[in-house]
Amino acid sequence: MKKALYPLYLLIHPIDGYEELKYKKRFSVSISFVIILLFFFGEVFRFQYYGFGYNPNDPKDLNILFILARTVLLFILWSLSNWLFCSLTEGKGFFREVWAASAYALTPYVLITYAVTIVSNVVVLEEIAFINYLSFIGMFWSVVLMLVAMKTIHEYSLSKVIFTLILTLAGIAVVLFLIALSLTVYQQVFDIFRTMVNEILYRL
Repeated sequence: MKKALYPLYLLIHPIDGYEELKYKKRFSVSISFVIILLFFFGEVFRFQYYGFGYNPNDPKDLNILFILARTVLLFILWSLSNWLFCSLTEGKGFFREVWAASAYALTPYVLITYAVTIVSNVVVLEEIAFINYLSFIGMFWSVVLMLVAMKTIHEYSLSKVIFTLILTLAGIAVVLFLIALSLTVYQQVFDIFRTMVNEILYRL
């Protein structure tokens, strides 16, 4: 099977698929980058083109940097945090394996995102529950694939997978807090510097 189609194989055979990914190295880092880009563009696509009447977003409020942060940046933080914590808890996965396995796990969510965005433009208001159901399926299946991926990649028990996932999320939260704190401090320092410059210019 071609590596480009392997993410689709994982949708149907997650256990066997991730075992082959781990032990036979049946993954492609380049394909994982494509999935992450599709993840990002899928969120932009949904923000802009979700069905009229269902879309709570104003297309004029599109913020590419914000969507980039909550997709690509969040994925990078997830991969780094998971790899670091699992390395400390006897995880067997390498960073490239964590990266690829996590990206492949996003496949159902990404596919459903594009599908529901397109379908939302042709269904009536009474059928919105069908759209929400499809979205839930995509998200749920990605979560299941992520659990199987981490269990296989790190050779963990299910309980240890859940424990390390909690640590991973905690690590992401800490990093985001530090980033927010740094931006706040930077803004305050910038405001002080700007005030000082304005005061000097005023006195001149």
